[in-house]
Amino acid sequence: MPGGWWLKYSPEFRAQALDRLKSCDSVSALARELKIPRKWLYLWRERARVTEGAQTLEDREKERLRKRVAELEQLVGRQTAEIDFFKGALRKVEERRQNNGGTGVALHCPRLPGQLVTELVTEIRPALEFGGCELAFMQA
Repeated sequence: MPGGWWLKYSPEFRAQALDRLKSCDSVSALARELKIPRKWLYLWRERARVTEGAQTLEDREKERLRKRVAELEQLVGRQTAEIDFFKGALRKVEERRQNNGGTGVALHCPRLPGQLVTELVTEIRPALEFGGCELAFMQA
């Protein structure tokens, strides 16, 4: 039966043999002590390395995917906050338009850092100007 010698020894026996192989001085002496051919120790060690390498690659891929999921979750949270902000801003703009007869736009954001407001305004200004709107800043 091909490969029968591999099944002759339990996984526990092979694991113990490999553990001892890591710290032994003579592979031949260990093979004699375990009453197995020396080449089997080398073969088991090589197969264990290949298996560990595959697991390491798999672990790295899993970690990469975990990080990507975390990045995407962060992005979704940020976009949700932005959507909420713009919904509120739009609601306020519509209220002001109704109160002012539909002219002008004012942006007042005391809780947002100035840089974020500047970036938001930079993004929406072309759309506002295209729609014939004016953009006015109010000092907090």
